[in-house]
Order: sequence, then structure tokens, then C-alpha cells
Amino acid sequence: MKHLPFTASLLVSVVLPGCTVNLSQSESADIVKNQCTQDSECKDGACWFGACVAHEGALSTVLLELTPPASQPTAGIGGLTFHQIQSGLARSNEQNDINLDGVHTVHGYIASECSFEVTVTAEEQSYGLSAATHVTHTSTLSTGSDTTVPGACGTKLTLSGPTQEFVVDLPPGAFDVYVKPTTGATSGDGGAAPCDAVPQFFSGLVRAGETGVSCYPLKLGPTRKLDVRIPWPESAPPLVGWTVDILHPLTGQVLSQVSAPLQGAPALVDGGYFYSHLVTYVPVVADGTTTPGQELLRLSPPTPDAGPVVLLSLVGPLATSAAVTAGPQKAVLPPIGPFPALVHLNGWVWKAQSSGEAETPVPSTVSFTSTDLDMLQNGIFTSFSTTKVVGDDGRLFVDLLPGAYLARAVPTSSASNANLAEQEWSFPVAASEDGSSQGGRTLLVANAATITGQAKSGLGTAIGAAPVQAVAASVGMRRCDVTDAGPCTAQQLDVLGNALGEAAFVPRTASGVTASTGKFTVPGVDCGGCTMDTAASFDVVVRPTDGTRLPWVLRTGVSVGASVDLDQLQGSLPIIQRGKVQVPVKGAEPLVVPGTLIRAYVIRDATGAPILDPTGLQSCSTGTYTGATSGTRCIGSALQVAETRADSDGKYELVLPSSLDSTSR
Repeated sequence: MKHLPFTASLLVSVVLPGCTVNLSQSESADIVKNQCTQDSECKDGACWFGACVAHEGALSTVLLELTPPASQPTAGIGGLTFHQIQSGLARSNEQNDINLDGVHTVHGYIASECSFEVTVTAEEQSYGLSAATHVTHTSTLSTGSDTTVPGACGTKLTLSGPTQEFVVDLPPGAFDVYVKPTTGATSGDGGAAPCDAVPQFFSGLVRAGETGVSCYPLKLGPTRKLDVRIPWPESAPPLVGWTVDILHPLTGQVLSQVSAPLQGAPALVDGGYFYSHLVTYVPVVADGTTTPGQELLRLSPPTPDAGPVVLLSLVGPLATSAAVTAGPQKAVLPPIGPFPALVHLNGWVWKAQSSGEAETPVPSTVSFTSTDLDMLQNGIFTSFSTTKVVGDDGRLFVDLLPGAYLARAVPTSSASNANLAEQEWSFPVAASEDGSSQGGRTLLVANAATITGQAKSGLGTAIGAAPVQAVAASVGMRRCDVTDAGPCTAQQLDVLGNALGEAAFVPRTASGVTASTGKFTVPGVDCGGCTMDTAASFDVVVRPTDGTRLPWVLRTGVSVGASVDLDQLQGSLPIIQRGKVQVPVKGAEPLVVPGTLIRAYVIRDATGAPILDPTGLQSCSTGTYTGATSGTRCIGSALQVAETRADSDGKYELVLPSSLDSTSR
């Protein structure tokens, strides 16, 4: 995945006189507003349009996420999400108009009689923001031999044979396209004819620029047939109902044609027993993150508890010739069966006891993800995962294949002050064909931690009635040993990584609210293993009430291995940006966009330090990033630092903190 294009907006510099701040009490006794009439009220800041601001801020560049309301008719942009990187924000600005480029309409054409579901996904996902996804369906444009499409794309487009069309409105950016057949063509007698199309992934196909229309004939790539031979003992229970398909290694999307499940018993071939299954797929096209041959072959059980999911890269044990041959290529799996008997776990989920505490069951949802199954070798990855609900009695019943597992318990809302629990368990192969029973295993859930503190404004006045959140500081990362943290976190968490339980511990968001004194308590904070060796990392954010003109107060990278008192969090004076959200119109006045939701993010590197100029930097999680050990910076995450909404005239006021981290006084 690539980083967003750098589109800095031109800002008008404002030279501010030296000034100070005065915070006045509002109608509510708990809410303080940032108000002033002269510089002398602002100490180290300036009185600017009735509010105290900093002379200069340290966050000169932010990522803006702009979402007009779905009901907004202006230029057809309602409900779309736009991303812009703005620079030059070190000083407050009265005329910082935000120009949205409007809608780019994309017409796509697929030469096929089959209809398709089309998923268009923003290519940029490296900041940790939710990827914008647009799903649409094709309609039949032509069933003749030749059709000319006039007008829509600026030039005439001649199509040969049956053609499907999809139309999607997009904001500027680069987009991946995934097409999946949904129904067959219509036969001459009106019935449904077989559909021989294959799902396909197009990386970075669409480049939506300024307002306009573009057309993309999607050329379905040449298919490849793979004759998959699965060795299976004649005496073992048959693999009836199991399925074979091909996956994209990064997105997990299916790249193969839907085929019938395995049936019957294995056949005797060349002295061994095999299932033979023909899979038709389209290989991944080479791009900056994926190379051909890295597709994954997946063998899946008919139900999640019926057996493991077997994943094999088409490189390695299944390596085949890269050349497309006239006939199917053959891929013979190493021996994978029979599967060992299940282990029947009869366990408990309990609160970890402290001195004087009684044993307490913890109602929760417990997931088991295998990290190493005691059954397969030769480069074959197998995963087995299952989820069980534990009731008020704390009893845990689950059947597992022998091997090592990562067990994660998420307490339900009825389990007060209970921490997320994570534990590694191993279950040996049973001596009996009927499996073995494991009793007495207890997953201990610690008490959750508490974060306390006191939020104050830039001049030390208490901030009351403000929501406080403790948000996970890292999402989508790998579980890494401390000694391997640098290289490990630079590796992308792909389909295999997720299947093998390599995702890092991600704590839940915890919330509180400040009192009139600014003091706050955030209970129920997941603290990793609740030791400082396994501490979870949080960003603590205090959001003053809208309209107070006070910036958010932030403390980043707070390690929580036990309850933490942050003492006083003293925020900064703000940098205020004002202007209109609008869509430029050539030769006419811009169209304002009322009600646009505006969120501002600071882009951070792998260490959490702000990046003031992201131009040319790669994502820390991209498959091509290799600079973790060389000191090269990469884009690791985005932290939200402000939020506002444009009024009915399209006018907005965005109150940014002048520095990222609060100071303790």
C-alpha cells in the first residue's frame, strides 16, 4: 500500500501581535470557554478573534479527513470521505478555505456475459484509518458483437462482445478493484448458463483525480488451472465437504472460481491415495507489494470445528513453473493426514485472586488461535481457530486439535472491571484415537487498570465536563519479542500472520469524563498481562466540549501495566484554523458544503514521533519497507487531535493543539 499524495493547501500567513489568554466561565459551572478581549489576558499567547491562541504551533502538518453528510447534494459528494494533507498550520488562520475536488465518476467495463460484484477500496491504508470501500454491481451493457459507448468518457469506446458495466463515484486517490462473479449469463432458452468467470484483484487500477469522468476497460487476466493432489490415507475419515480455493496473500480475497467440495473417498494413484481437485484461478499481477506466485492455496473444512484450515504458498512446497502451459499444472501436497484426535478441554475463566478476594467466574468470549499444530511440517501452515462463549458460571468447554494456542478472553459487559486476558496453552497429541480430556485449565483474568489524572487548559484552568478516552496506541501490529521489535514491526501482518495468531494484543478503548475540577478516572483499562513487562500502550485524549475553543489535551504512549496516575495534564494554547469547506467551480463562485465532518490527524512514525512532511515516506507495514534497522523513518499511524463540523454556510473553525503532548505540572 502506498502513502497518500501530498497536497498542501496554500495558507494566508497572519502576523500576530504579542498577547495572552483569559478563560471565562460559561453557563455551565463545569465548562470553561477560551475567551479574551486583549493580549494581556493571554500570558504567553495572543488574543486573536476573541480567543487565546499560541504564537506558533509545533504541528504544522496534519491529515484532514472530510466527510460531507450523506444527504448533502452539493456536487454529488454526500457521504464520500476525502483525505487531504495540509501544511503551513503553525499559525492561526482566518482564511483557510478547504477545497474538495468533488466527485470523480469511474465507468468500468468487463468483457463477460456474467454479472459481477465490484469492490473498490482506497489503496492507502497505511495510516491506521478505516479504508474507504465502495461496493457496486455490474449491469449488462451489450450482448452484441460490437458496441460503441459515446460521450461518457470523453471519447468513443468500442466494445467487442458481451460487456458488463459498473459506475462508481469516488473522491481523489488511488483505488484497488476486486471483481467477483455473482450470477451466470442467460442462455438462449432463458435459463441461467454456467458462468466461467474468475474473481480477480486489480491493484491500484483506478487513479481518480479532479472532478471528471474516466473509463477503465478491465481486462480479465488469463486463467491458470491447478490440479491439486491431496494425499489422504484410505483408512482415515474422508474429506467430504472440504473445499479448495486460492487467496490473495495480503487482502485474503478469493482469486479462484467457485468449485464443488470434495466428495467420496480418495482414489488410488501411483501407489498412493489422493483426492484430485481442479482449481481455476487468475494469478496475482506483480505490483509494489506482491509478486506472482505468492498466492495462497487454502484447504478448508466444511465447518470450523471439523478440522484445521491448511494454507500453502504457491511458492515453496507447491512451486510450479511460472510459464502458462497448455494443460493444468499439478501441485501435490505433502502428507497432511490423518488429523489427530481432538483434545476436549474442560476449563474455567476466573478472576485472578488478590489478597482477600473470593474466586469469581468471568463471563466472556474466548477465542483460540493455533500458533503451532502438532501435525504438519514441510513448510505447510495450518491454522485452527474457534470461539466459545463462557457464561456466568465461568465454565469453558472446547474441542481443539493438539498443538500450541493463543487463548484470548474478552470479558462481557456484565464482567465489571475485568481485563482482557491472553495466555499461551499447549495440548499434546492424545494416546487414544478417541482423543483426550484436559481438565483443570484456568484462564485467569486480572482486574483491569485505572487511569487517573487532572486535565487543565493552556493556562492551568481546570477543564470540566470533557470526555476522556484511552485509545490503543498501536493497531494492526505483530506480536514481537522485545529483542526483535524493530524488524518485526516493519513486517506486514498478512493472511498467514493473522491465521497463525501473530496479531499484537489490542486493548479496548476505555472512557471517562472530567469533573468540574478537571479530575478524571478512566476505569476498565486493559493492561496487557497487567505487569510492566507486558504493558499495553495507550494514547490518552481529553476532548473539551465543542464551542469552548479549547484544544484537545493529549498524552501519547502511556504504558499501562497497572493503574496509572498521570497527575496534571496541562494542554497547550490552540492554533485555530477558520474558513469554508467548498467545491471549486471553474468560472464561477465555489459551492459551499454545509455540515461537513472534519477530523484532523497527526501522522506519526514507528516510534510515535510526529511526521511534519510525509512526502515520499513508505508505510511501516508495507511489504516493501526495509528501513527499520537503518534509521529510515516510515509512516506508522495517525492520531486524531481535533474534530469539528462546518455550519449551514459551510464555515468551520478547527481548534488544533499547538503541541502534541501535554505537560505535567
